[in-house]
Amino acid sequence: MLMELSLQTGWPLAVISRLSERELLLWDRYRLQKGFPLRRIELGLAQIAMWIAQTMGGIEGASLKEFLFDPPTEEGEMTEEELEELKADIVFNPING
Repeated sequence: MLMELSLQTGWPLAVISRLSERELLLWDRYRLQKGFPLRRIELGLAQIAMWIAQTMGGIEGASLKEFLFDPPTEEGEMTEEELEELKADIVFNPING
C-alpha cells in the first residue's frame, strides 16, 4: 500500500514514512473504498474489454478478473504485529503524532 500511495500521490517514501498512523489508516480506507485513480482507470478499461469480448461472441461467463492487468488478491485486515513490522520496515517516525 505504501508504494502504491507513493506512486499515486507523487510523494517519496521518506515523506510517507513520516505520516501518522491515523493518516496512513485514512489513506488505506480511501484506497479500499474508492480506489486510486489509476486503478479506477484500469477497472474501467477491463470492463470495456470484457464488454467487447462478450458482445463479439468470443467469451461467455468471463469475470472481470480475467481482464485486469493485476487481479486483486484477497486481503485481510492487518494485524497489530504486521503493523509494527511495517513501521519498523519503513522507519516509521511521525512528525505530528
